[in-house]
Amino acid sequence: MCSMTAAMSNDAAPRGSVMNKFWSKALPGSLQRPRLRAGLMSMDSLGDGMPDAPKFERQACLWDPKTVMERCAAYSELQLVVEEASGLISGDVSGLSDPFVKVSLNGEDVCRTRHVPQTLKPRWERSFQICVRQPTSILSLKVMDQDLGTSNARDFDDLLGFLDFRLESLPRNVWVDEWFDLRHPDEHADTIQGCISTSQDTGGGQAGHIRLRFRLHVEDPLDDMFARCLPDPHLGHGYPALDLNVLLSDLSIISSSASVLIAPVNKLREMGYDHITIVWIALLLLIWYPIHVLPTVLALVGAVVWMHDSLNHCGDDDDDAKSVVEQESQ
Repeated sequence: MCSMTAAMSNDAAPRGSVMNKFWSKALPGSLQRPRLRAGLMSMDSLGDGMPDAPKFERQACLWDPKTVMERCAAYSELQLVVEEASGLISGDVSGLSDPFVKVSLNGEDVCRTRHVPQTLKPRWERSFQICVRQPTSILSLKVMDQDLGTSNARDFDDLLGFLDFRLESLPRNVWVDEWFDLRHPDEHADTIQGCISTSQDTGGGQAGHIRLRFRLHVEDPLDDMFARCLPDPHLGHGYPALDLNVLLSDLSIISSSASVLIAPVNKLREMGYDHITIVWIALLLLIWYPIHVLPTVLALVGAVVWMHDSLNHCGDDDDDAKSVVEQESQ
């Protein structure tokens, strides 16, 4: 759940709110403007007389993690401020872009900024509050170019750069204000696991830079410890995209290898036709008495293979002996 930050006094905040203890001092007043979005909840919508929000249950993390994930409060809250970006790549024929930032947690979109028209150095200065339920969550930010004037424009927005954070690596209860390199769109994969599995050393910074301010607020360090008992988020597979050329090459290799087996298979089929009665009797016995017949068949196959190897080994010894005798006679 993500909500736009809003300035409000301690008197106006509900007593049961988990944010009223720290949020009034978290951000400058110029950034504490409320804004409602579909699926988001503004702090102003919490009124007096509402019941207390559900609390994070430590013990339930051990014996009922599903309930903690679905009904209990999150163990931490990420306070995120998307400030600005610079050096973005162009997404339009004009050489500029209409950039905005889309924020997602574990692959699920939680909030986004407004777009800034016709610029490669936008300033958004938008603040968000994101509830974090799993310490191993991945925060993803995508800088997109909004295509205006198209039908269902969001499906045609171009990716300008992206960034992924492992929240477990962030400091707790400390504000961080830094510039980060955006990874190039060519490095983007269709899953989070695929993105974080690829090397971040290639192309770093080629898509520009973004300035972020954030703080991962945890009420009690014990909450962090118990939250690690919850299941890890599903991040998708980390396999590379399917290459059709490689697939066709593998199929040709398999077909050429299978052609070698055609002659032995045809020979076995002819032997089976010549002894079809014995084959049917063996199949019936295998169906009626699988416990006794199957080990017997496996033992016979093993014995035949062993005898075949032994005969080949004896033949090799005889050839070696003959060669030695010939060398001595010479």
